[in-house]
Amino acid sequence: MIKVYLNRILIYLKLKNYSKNIIKLFKWIIKLFLFFPSILLLLLLKKIFQKNRKKFLGLRLTRKYLGHLAIESAMASAYQDINKDFKIITSFKPGKGINNKYLNSIHSSTFKLSNDLLLICLNIFYYNSTAFIKRKIKKYYEPFIDKNNIEREMKYIDYLESSSDFPWRRIGRDLIIQKKSSRRNIIIAMRTSYFNEKKRGVSSQPWRDVSVNDIYKIIQASNEIKNEEKIYCFTNKKVWERIQKMQINLDKIDFIDENNNDILDIINEDTLLINNGNGIGATIYALGIKTLYLHHTVWHFWHSSHSNGLAYPCVFKDSKNRINDLQKIIKLAFLPEYIPYDFEENFYKKGVFHNQISDLSVIQIQNSIIEALNIKSLGERSSAKYLGVEFYYKDYKEKYFWELFIKNQPKYFRKFSRKISLNIASEFLNSYI
Repeated sequence: MIKVYLNRILIYLKLKNYSKNIIKLFKWIIKLFLFFPSILLLLLLKKIFQKNRKKFLGLRLTRKYLGHLAIESAMASAYQDINKDFKIITSFKPGKGINNKYLNSIHSSTFKLSNDLLLICLNIFYYNSTAFIKRKIKKYYEPFIDKNNIEREMKYIDYLESSSDFPWRRIGRDLIIQKKSSRRNIIIAMRTSYFNEKKRGVSSQPWRDVSVNDIYKIIQASNEIKNEEKIYCFTNKKVWERIQKMQINLDKIDFIDENNNDILDIINEDTLLINNGNGIGATIYALGIKTLYLHHTVWHFWHSSHSNGLAYPCVFKDSKNRINDLQKIIKLAFLPEYIPYDFEENFYKKGVFHNQISDLSVIQIQNSIIEALNIKSLGERSSAKYLGVEFYYKDYKEKYFWELFIKNQPKYFRKFSRKISLNIASEFLNSYI
């Protein structure tokens, strides 16, 4: 944040051309200023460690984004529940943000909240001390999610396996789910370009945003399911107004305005969420609820340990890619070595694109919804190990898919996805195998 403000000041002073050297000098001044205080902090942390025999991890939670508020808190709880030698200290960053009543309550019931100023100070020393001092401090304290580490949340993904039980999930399910009707329902909650309005402060992700036509196709497929599920479309008025003008029967569909309602109010044990991997999807993943992932473009960061999740993979292709070439699709999905935060740079400029939900047939989506509603438990599926990664599968086609996935993903990521339990839609597998 300091770097951002400093850049703005340099631009204002018309010193942008010298910004790199000025920022570098500024960082060294901070390191010099913090040198002696950081030694005192190191001695204090060492004394506390010798007394408690626990290393501290700090988690400053933002209440601005639903997904981060849920999944980071859940990961911390699951991690601490298994790793007893670590003590996680948490705080809420300033500002109410979305101020979600459920997630704030779950976190406050799971952790004893600390003053945010404490973690701000610890992080200032951690990020700005000399390399030698930082290595020493890291023995006793580090941020739970290091903003400078490419691993970030990735290294904790396995801890959220749907069959796992940990304090955050127990408290969350008791608070959100247990007292509600068990009537099965389907919630369509897709991230759209309308979500990225400036007032939300969310960066646009056009490679993941779905169109109105995509949502229209999902509604069509949901309408044709013969069961008695209650179907909700959780979106905004602009999208809904456009859908209402299309030729479609909306008798079975209830619109819920995402700007005025909390999606967690309608979640129950038998909910199926249809989602493209946004913050709502991350929250439901943390709770362990069934999810059908459509158009989840970032294969590097799939919710791969979501055994209650079914994915219809996004198809990557270039001008040379045959439509039925699964090996090429997977290789293209893993074209970037690390998590692709910029699809324009990592894919599109290299001539690699991906399909849209509207490219799928209604029957493909419909059958995937039915399959997601009836996901089998881990005990009913087979398991195998490949290149050090354990994975679950329902048939030889899914086994073949996961072996290709593990083989082609960057080796760097295998240590994070040590257990893959995500289900792959049969409609996808039948199309490419």
